[in-house]
Amino acid sequence: MPLQLSSELLPWHQPAVTTNSRIKAGNTRQADVLTWLILQPVTICNHLASFFSQPVFQHFPIVSGRLKVWLLGKHLDNIHNGKPPRLGLFVVGAADLVLLEDGGKLRLSSRARALLENMQPSRGAKGKCLPRDKVEGILEKICRLHGEAELNRLRDEASALAKALGMAGEFTALNGLFSAILGTGDAKALGTAVARARAAQTPYDPDRIELFTKLAGALNAEVLPRLAEPTMSTDVWRNRAFFEAYFSNYIEGTEFEVDEAREIVFQQKIPEARPKDAHDIVGTFQLIEDRVEAGLVAETYDDFIALLLHRHRVLMSARPEEHPGLFKEKPNRAGSTHFVAPDLVRGTFKQGFDLARSFTEGFARALYFMFLVAEIHPFEDGNGRIARIFLNAELTRAGLSRIIVPTVLRDDYILALKGLSNNSLTEPFIQVMAKAQAFTASVN
Repeated sequence: MPLQLSSELLPWHQPAVTTNSRIKAGNTRQADVLTWLILQPVTICNHLASFFSQPVFQHFPIVSGRLKVWLLGKHLDNIHNGKPPRLGLFVVGAADLVLLEDGGKLRLSSRARALLENMQPSRGAKGKCLPRDKVEGILEKICRLHGEAELNRLRDEASALAKALGMAGEFTALNGLFSAILGTGDAKALGTAVARARAAQTPYDPDRIELFTKLAGALNAEVLPRLAEPTMSTDVWRNRAFFEAYFSNYIEGTEFEVDEAREIVFQQKIPEARPKDAHDIVGTFQLIEDRVEAGLVAETYDDFIALLLHRHRVLMSARPEEHPGLFKEKPNRAGSTHFVAPDLVRGTFKQGFDLARSFTEGFARALYFMFLVAEIHPFEDGNGRIARIFLNAELTRAGLSRIIVPTVLRDDYILALKGLSNNSLTEPFIQVMAKAQAFTASVN
């Protein structure tokens, strides 16, 4: 009598099953399990599915009466004798195929083993293994998030498993990827841009590049305003530079009364209680007051980095503890938003700078560079103010009205940045910046 296999199954795919007529007739229990496998969408993770916590497809070849599960690299000779198991899920562990009772949890192959398995040859359009570029992406992400030490540990684990499982060829291929990504092997073996960049010691954040690419596409597709900068006398320019510096610091929480801020900037009256806050406003003003400096933009990546560091050095000159002119050495975040990791800052700027070559509109380029700096957040402090310096430098270079974000738009501005950063919402960001420019142009 066939086994009664109760199950609590997830509604994924029906398994693709290959049978062989040499199943032994006397092996009733195994044949019953095979019948059940054919009829049910069984939750067994194979090579590729090991990385997705769900089956993508199944393949159960029958060889000489043995049910062979490719994930394990070994044959399952018999279902254990004794009380017939009530099976809910097939569970794949790091070393064996386990049959769990109802309510059991799905277990995946260990990461090292899954990587080895996915280096095996795969036939057909829907092969059992991940494409090689996907394996590269997994290794690069492990290195990016957990460091080279974790990648080396994983390589050692895979080496030991390969010996136990007879997967020397798979390990040789996998080890070539490990070595190339770590910069000790031939980078020509790598097929993805993110892995090649890491091998070249210029790793970047691919998720941020995807976000920057989306923003660039949205800006290039949008019909953007072209509000020209009016002609200004030196006095008018300096007065407008003061308000730009004042509100740029106000957004960051550095608040003074307007008259007090005027005395700080124009009369150098530094309040004893808040000398560093006062110097923040002065530093911002110094970067805007000079018209040449205020409209300076970079034509090359190296010039961009030099300009970025110079502006930060001026802005944060009164805060040596914030390392003026130096990129951050520790990760930073704002609320739940984690910015680009320190070791990825330069590489992400390089990739992001190259994307800016697609812009033909000055307003688009200005918004893009502002978000590029703000999202990478390369410094320990001063990132928002530096981002707005780059925003307005691009606008001045293009002959367009600069942007002051007034207090009435502060919340909308911050929400738009969060929406773009966390949810890839480009439209609110473009709209609020256009609104801020229209406000600034109206009071010029």
